[in-house]
This record gives sequence, C-alpha cells and structure tokens, in this order.
Amino acid sequence: MLLKKLVISNIRSYEYQEIQFPKGSILLSGDIGSGKSTILLAIEFALFGTSRTELSGDSLLRKGENSAEVELHFVIEEKEVIIKRTLKRTSRGVNQGNGYVIINNVKKELTPIELKAEILNLLSYPEDLLSKGKNYVFRYTVYCPQEDMKLILQETPENRLDILRKIFNIDRYKTIRDNLQTYLKIQRKEIIILETRIEPLADFQIKLVKVEEEISNQEKVIEELIPKKELALSKVKEDKQKLEHKIKSRDEIKVQLNELKQKKTLVRENNERLEHIKIDHEQIVEKLKVSLIDTKLNKVSIDTETISLENEKTSFLREKTQLNSNIKNCQERIFNLQIEMKSVQQGVEQKKELIKKTDELISNVKDQQELVNEYEKSLNLEKKNLELVSINQTLLSEANKLKSRIVEIEKCPTCLQEISSEYKQNISQTEHEKIVKSELILQELFSKEQEIKLKINQSKQSIEFNNRLNEELRRLSFEIKSIEEKEKLLDLRKEELIRLVIENNNFTTRLGKLQENEKINLDRINQRLKQLNNLKEKIILKENLELQKSRIEIEIKRINDKNELLNKNISEIEFLLEKSLDLEILQQEIEQQEIKLNKLIEEERNISLEEAKLNASLKYLNKDKLNITKNVEDLKSEKSKLIRTKELYNWLNNFFFRLTFTIEKEILGNIYNYFNQTFKEWFNILMEDENINAKLDDSFTPIVEQNGYEISFNDLSGGEKTSVSLAYRLSLNKVINDVISEIKTNDILILDEPTDGFSTEQLDKVRDLLESISLKQVIIVSHEAKVESFVENMLRIVKEDGISRIVN
Repeated sequence: MLLKKLVISNIRSYEYQEIQFPKGSILLSGDIGSGKSTILLAIEFALFGTSRTELSGDSLLRKGENSAEVELHFVIEEKEVIIKRTLKRTSRGVNQGNGYVIINNVKKELTPIELKAEILNLLSYPEDLLSKGKNYVFRYTVYCPQEDMKLILQETPENRLDILRKIFNIDRYKTIRDNLQTYLKIQRKEIIILETRIEPLADFQIKLVKVEEEISNQEKVIEELIPKKELALSKVKEDKQKLEHKIKSRDEIKVQLNELKQKKTLVRENNERLEHIKIDHEQIVEKLKVSLIDTKLNKVSIDTETISLENEKTSFLREKTQLNSNIKNCQERIFNLQIEMKSVQQGVEQKKELIKKTDELISNVKDQQELVNEYEKSLNLEKKNLELVSINQTLLSEANKLKSRIVEIEKCPTCLQEISSEYKQNISQTEHEKIVKSELILQELFSKEQEIKLKINQSKQSIEFNNRLNEELRRLSFEIKSIEEKEKLLDLRKEELIRLVIENNNFTTRLGKLQENEKINLDRINQRLKQLNNLKEKIILKENLELQKSRIEIEIKRINDKNELLNKNISEIEFLLEKSLDLEILQQEIEQQEIKLNKLIEEERNISLEEAKLNASLKYLNKDKLNITKNVEDLKSEKSKLIRTKELYNWLNNFFFRLTFTIEKEILGNIYNYFNQTFKEWFNILMEDENINAKLDDSFTPIVEQNGYEISFNDLSGGEKTSVSLAYRLSLNKVINDVISEIKTNDILILDEPTDGFSTEQLDKVRDLLESISLKQVIIVSHEAKVESFVENMLRIVKEDGISRIVN
C-alpha cells in the first residue's frame, strides 16, 4: 500500500487542505498542536470510518461547522484507489454520511459500513474487524499514536496479552473457552434432566411384559370362541331359510285369496256397470229416432254458405266505415286549409307594418366600424392621460422629497462641502414651483380623465345599441321573407280546397245510398244466418248421439270380454287353493319355527357378546401396550441421548478445553520467540550500551536490565522509555506483518513522535534503523529539527488564527 494524496475539509483545525504523499520517507514537521496528528487521524478515518471509543465524529468535525469531508488516494497491488467519507452534524450528534470508493476508475456509492467492508477486503484484513470498534492490526502495524503504545507497555500482563490476542486473532481461543464453559454448564443441566427422565424406564419395561402376557391369553380365548360362533351362525341361517320358505308359502296363499276376492268383486262391479250402460244405450236409440232431419244440407255446405254471408256483411260494414273515415279526413283537411289561408291573409297585412318598421330601423342604424374606431380612440386617450398622471405624480413625489431633504442635510454628499442657506432656499423655491405646476397639471389630467371615461361609456353604449338595432333588422327581414313564401303557396291551397270539397260531396252521396239499402240487406243476412246455425246444431246433436251409441256398444263388448277373463282366473285360483295346505296349519308351523329360531339367535348373540367383550378388552390392552412401548422407546432414545451427551461433555471438558490452551500457548510461544528476538535487536541498535539490555517476559512485558539488575519501566529516563517504546513498536510491526503475511499494509509505516527525549546520538541511530527497515513509505510525525536531515521529503505544518495549513 502506498499513500498518494489526502484531501480534507473541516477536519479539526483544517478548513481545506490537499496533501501530496511522495514515495520514501516523509516528515510531518511543526510545533506541538499545529495539526500534525490530525493528518494521521484523517487517514485512519478515510480508511475505517469513526469509532465511538477511539475516533469519534465529534472529535474530527471542525468546531462551528456542520459537515466535513476526507478523500484519500492510494495505490495497492497496482490498483488506483480513491475513497471518500463524509461527516454531518445533526440534532442527534455528528454522524457519518454515505461515501464512495473508486477502484481503477470504477465508482461505487456505499454506506459507511459497506465502505469499511470494502477497505478490509482490499487490505486483506480479518473480516471480523468489521464488527469491532478498534482496528488492532492497523493500529499496531501502520499507525499507533504515542499514547496507545505507552498504554500497551504499562498495561497489566493479562490486559497486554488480551491486546496481543486480538492483534493476532488468537482471542478466538479465549472466546472458545468462555463459550465452552457456558455450553458445558448447559450440558451438565441437560445430563441431570436426562438422568431424571429415564428413571421410569425399568418400570415401563416390566409393565410391557405383563400386558403382552394378558394379550396372549385373551387371544387364545377368542380363538376358541370363533368355531362356536360359526356353528351357531350356521344353525341360525339354516332355520331362518326354513322359516322364510314357510312364510313365503303363507304369503302366496294370502295373496291368492286376496286376488280371488278382488276378482269376484270386480266381476260384480262390471255386471252392475253393464246394466247401467245398457239403459243409456236404449235412451240414445230413442233420441236418434226423434232427431231425424229432413234436409239435403250437410255441415260443409252450411259452413260454406255461412262464411259467404259473413263476408257479405263484413264487406258492407267495411265500405260504410271507410266512407265515414274519408268524409272525416276531407272535412279536417278543409278546415285546416281555411285556417292556413286566413293566417296568410293576416300575414299580408302584417307584412306592410314590418316593412315600415324596417325602414325606420335602417334610418337609425350607424356605421359599426366608425363607432368601434371612436371607442378605441377614447381608450388610447385614456391610456396616454394615465401615463401623464403617473409621470407628474413621480415628479411631484421627487420634488417633495428633495425639498424635505435639502432642509435637513448640512453637507453635500458628493463633495462634502457645507451647503449655504441661500442655496437651500433657491432649491426649495425651485422645487416648490415644480410642485405647484405638477399639482395644476394633475388637476387638469384628472378632470380630463373623467371626460374621457364618460366618452368611453357613451361609445360603448352606442355600439351596444347599434348591435341591438342590427339584430332587430335581421329578425324583421326573416319574418317578411317567411310571409312572402306563404303568399306564393296561397293559390295552391285554394285549388286543393276546391278539390277536397268535391271529394267530400262524392263520399257523402255514396254513404247516403249505402245507408238506404243497409236495413234490407242486413235483415236478410241475419235471418238466413240464424236458420243455418239452428240446422247445424241439429246435425251436430245427431252426430254426437251416434258417436255415444257406438262408444257404449264398444264398452259393453269390453266389459263382457273382461268378465269372461276374470271368471277363467277365478276358476284357476280356486283349483290351486284346493291343492294347498290349510292356512291355519301353516301358520302354526311358522310360529313354532320362529320360537326355535329366536333361541338359536339368542345363543349366537351371547357368544358374540362374549367375543365383543374380549375384543374390547384386547383393544384396550393393545392401546396400553402401544403407549407403554412408546414410553419405553422414548426413554431409550433419551438414554441414548444421555450417553452421547456424556461422551461429548467428557471430550469437550477433558480434551478440547485443554487443547485450546495448548494451541494458544504454541502460537503465542512462536510469536514470543520472534517478537523477543526482534525487540532485543532493535533495542540494542538504539541504545548501544553494553551495561543495559532489554528482553520480553512470557507476558510480553519489556524487562530492562542494567548491570544485572531489573529496572521498572516507570524508572527509566525519557530517552530510555522512548527507546523501549520504539523498539517494541517496530518489533510488533515486523511480527504482525510477518505472521499475518496476507495483509497489504506491510510496506508502509507511520511513526508518531518516535524520538521524544532522544539524544543526538540516539537520533542518528533512528536514522540507521529506518534505513535498515527498507519500507516503500515511512511517515514520521516529529518536532525534532534533526529528524529533517535523515528523511527524503518534508511537509511543514503551521497553525495561524486556529487554522492549520501546509507550508511548502
């Protein structure tokens, strides 16, 4: 990773600043509080965003500002990356806004957490850092503030180990142990619960054996009952068939007896009906003798003559109705024509009045265009008059203002000379004359405005009146034209009237002749129709009597045939009954058979009842067995679960728990050896004093020895403390970069005041040490002047009036 440029806006003491980062070593130089560390914090913010505990938004946003921006340009594995983050002050505090990342000119708009995830991926940092507030890998490899490094050196051994576990991601083993303790506690409770649950298993197994024995005994009893039941059912079936046969024979005899009775009754009823029918037949024969008709006409000829007479009568009445309708239509048309002709005559008289009135209106109508022109001319005069009023009102207002102002001012605002009373009086007199003149002109203009408005109203009224006259002329012209068209039709109406009068007279004459013959013809037709109807009724009566006679004769034959068949059936039934058993004897046999069958049914029912009781008991036992079996199976399953749980508990508690300690100790041991060796080398380079040595104990605590005696870190001099801190810092950086080899920040280092309290000789050692590191980019924050001599580039920072800036 190589930083190229940082752009910050409203970050702490900076308003706006662009900072270029060249390759090689860079010194951020400036007085204490000038804003050097702000640049480093801005870099960290651009990469990872804010943190409530380590890097809050409120601590970054410049006081008095509501928003801030940071844009960082860097290169990583030949990828050009630009990341931008924003801050915004709201009612709930200072919060991060959305930003973006551009990788090789491909831009992504992202939320703060998405930006952090993208950067962690680019830098190949562990993914679990996304949910952590502090980025230990970045803090102890790239940039570690002075206070953080002193803090890790002065921490208790346990806290220091916790920090190192987090840096090297070994804290997972401690987390595993903590989680494992919780899980084992839950497992212990689960084991106790399972042991309690399986206590009834032995009792259920004993119950199951007893129930299975009872089921076996009852199944044997049921097997013995089955042959008895089948034998009883067979006897019941056999006796039931015998009984059914006898009942069938009895029922057949009853049916035959009933049928015999019904047939005899039917023969008797048929004979009675036959007597009545014969009487009816004799009466009809007598009526036929009486109804003999002496006529040659038949129904067809009577109907033909009747239709002819009806048509003659209808034709006569239709002609009479048509003549009356024609006379009525002619008279109505004559009446309407007379009214229409009278209306035309009245219109001719009215036409003269309309023509006279039209001539009067034409004399009063004026040229419409002249009236419109006059109206528009008045409007233009009104507009010009209003413009003059506005101009004079403006002049009057300005004159009044100038007159009032000249009295109040003492000096000329342009040349700043005093204004004399005589000059003021001349100005006032001049403006007064303007005021009087403007007021007179305004009076004249207001008077003229009234005259113009009056003239406009008059013109408007004249135009409206002229429009009404033109409309009336058009109406009169239309009425005159309508009357003239009616005059042209008057002669035609007279001719039509004469024609209608002639037609009406003809229709009236024809109607008179028709009415003269009406009574004679209608009486003749009606009388003949009556004769024909009477004759037809007699013919129909005779035909009906003959039809009734024929039907009665057929019915007599049908009854005789039916009686003959019934008598034959009666003889056959009586013959069969003579050969059958006596009905009473058969009934006695049926009753005896029913008693025997009921005994057999009762015997079979008792066997079935006993079988049902046994089956019900067996069903209950099987259900009980099923429940007990389920309980046994469930408890066996719980027992298996208990065995597995105990095995897992023993493995986790006795093996896996200890294994995490072993793995952690092994990893920490490897890290310790590498760390301790590197720390001693860096410390010896910085101190070069054979009497003072330093090493790390097993808790990674620096141990300083002088002349064979251990010295507390707090008892060291300022330069010695800084040497220990710098050696520890550089060693930690190297170990992290080598152990976590996949991270992409192993070629950049930021040192914050690494030489605080160093002597001149020690500063030279720092230069040698930095040269031996061989990193692509090293950024040093320092106010030591000598540091300038062993860096390749320098950025000087000054702070003026609370604003920091870079001085080239």
